[in-house]
Amino acid sequence: MSQDNSTEKQFKWDINSSVGFVASGPVKDILSNMQGLYQPVPDIKNNVAYMFELDRTISNNRTLEICVDKMSIGLKFPDDKNSFSMLGISPVIMYNFKDQFFIGGGPTYYQLRLNHNGEVESPDNKFGILLKTSFKYPESTRIFARLDIQYNYMSNLKTIALAYDKLAVYNVWDLNMSYLYLGIGIGFRF
Repeated sequence: MSQDNSTEKQFKWDINSSVGFVASGPVKDILSNMQGLYQPVPDIKNNVAYMFELDRTISNNRTLEICVDKMSIGLKFPDDKNSFSMLGISPVIMYNFKDQFFIGGGPTYYQLRLNHNGEVESPDNKFGILLKTSFKYPESTRIFARLDIQYNYMSNLKTIALAYDKLAVYNVWDLNMSYLYLGIGIGFRF
């Protein structure tokens, strides 16, 4: 009796990348906390995020992936420049439907970094949960386009801000670190 391999997938591995923007997250909290402390309130230089993934199909409807993503926020003050970034790594289990629509999640580890006028500080490292969905098209070619939506949940970050006018004022900020990522990109199957 011969075995039918027609249902066997042609490609087992994907390598993907996407670039997009971040909705919500710490940007809103940073700007609202700066109202009244800094005049003028700093401009956001960029709010760019990107993601790289390596995926392996482990069954007909399950995919295991390693997701590395980075979000950067640049804040331009009148006299200096600061940037804030988060680099995350996540093992994710995705359920796929016809190799086009994927939904899943997993734990995530984030390294948070603050760059103040060239001096890099690492204020905190956080664990969280990543929930994501992706759409890949076309479904059976080597090169494909993709649309990514992911939500990264992390606990809030408490940080201290110092403002000068005539007196030094210390403020404790409670920043919402969770964010929604929307991106488009390309991938390669092998």
